[in-house]
Amino acid sequence: DVTVNGATPPHPVWHVRTMPGETLALASQTPFLISLDGEPVSTLAREQSWTAPNEPGVHALRVIGENGERRRLTVFVLEPYDGETVLDGYRIGAYPQEAPEGFIRLTEGDLDAPVSPSFTIGQFLCKQQPGHWPKFLLVSGSMLTRLEALLEELRADERTDADSFFVMSGFRTPFYNTAIGSARLSRHMYGDAADIYPDVEGGDGVMDDLN
Repeated sequence: DVTVNGATPPHPVWHVRTMPGETLALASQTPFLISLDGEPVSTLAREQSWTAPNEPGVHALRVIGENGERRRLTVFVLEPYDGETVLDGYRIGAYPQEAPEGFIRLTEGDLDAPVSPSFTIGQFLCKQQPGHWPKFLLVSGSMLTRLEALLEELRADERTDADSFFVMSGFRTPFYNTAIGSARLSRHMYGDAADIYPDVEGGDGVMDDLN
């Protein structure tokens, strides 16, 4: 299968985070090419690389083999973070420990970017400053792996036919986390937690019956 920096993405649709100027190394046993934002940027080969631009942003990377598309990756080129309490007018606050090296930077046109087969990045926005752009957030691969596994279990048990979960609360900035009185070391601040429920019937914001 295709690896990215030596690791195999857990799903055909996934995401990658990288800092500006860093290089992604892709490899496979069979030849493939990559396209970026709809344009081919390589020819067929077993090893490919792509160097992130210096500007933070969101990019659609496709891994295409001789028989068609093999991987769909959303690449987040992160906004470097050096402890600022405000980024481009967006309140971050102060991390109590383990501050991230960078944030995903989103504009209004980026919300539908997929991060896994069943979830998009826009589902995990912090609830603060609703009219302000850009926004900054984090989402972890381990959390998305857990959410996909839970959704698959509920579908297999025929407890829901939801395409995704409704995310009540995803990422929280330390500023927002403190404002709502949440735990000082809440994993929401690291994009590693989400409060969710299935909501298929009309998308009405009310949890579906699982009984």
